[in-house]
Amino acid sequence: MRIAIRLAVALAVGLAACTTTPTPAPNSPAPSPTPPASPATPPAATPHRPGPPPVAGTAMDHVAAAERPFIQSLDDARTLQQALGARPDGDLGPAGAMPPGETRRAIAEFQTGLNRRRGDPQPGRDVIEADDFRALVAGGAMPADFRSAFERGLLGDRIGNFKAPSATAIGIALGVLGAPVPPADATLADRLALLRRTIAAKRTEPGSPPPLGRADALDSALFDVNARRQPTIPQPTQ
Repeated sequence: MRIAIRLAVALAVGLAACTTTPTPAPNSPAPSPTPPASPATPPAATPHRPGPPPVAGTAMDHVAAAERPFIQSLDDARTLQQALGARPDGDLGPAGAMPPGETRRAIAEFQTGLNRRRGDPQPGRDVIEADDFRALVAGGAMPADFRSAFERGLLGDRIGNFKAPSATAIGIALGVLGAPVPPADATLADRLALLRRTIAAKRTEPGSPPPLGRADALDSALFDVNARRQPTIPQPTQ
């Protein structure tokens, strides 16, 4: 009986101990509240980096639509460049570009020379015509007697595919530049020499335009400045 009473008392004490709230020790700091969870930090934005520059078109992409029926390869383009005294890299450059590239400027100068030969005051286009292309191809690389594409268009003998200058056309150019008339028996070499001396003298005059190429060559700018000073310009014959 006594044993049973002791077990009952021990069980009651154990239950009381389990249900008693522990008293915090004096001067102990209160527990800090748990901070709320921070939102996830978004990843840093990737800075924009421009892509590579667009790839330039090939040389054949610069052949104008009107030229494609007869300029169909880099060799065709190089042949034209050699005929006009331009660098034969096979790239004609884009038509209509400002400022024009070397070959397009040479094409325009050649066409302007043709126009002045016909008495047309308009500037030439920088797109080559089919007939002119074929004549230049047949005539070959720039002959030594011509020092600019303009000269080949203005002075060249079209019947001979612009291989040589025409004595009549040289005379017209000399007249525009205000040179003395060469004697009737002057040779072609004599007339060309007089033209070169006249061009050199004109380059030193006040108001003379800067050369578009070689200083000893006749170009459209020098021709037109002097042509405007002439009341009439006789036209060369073919």
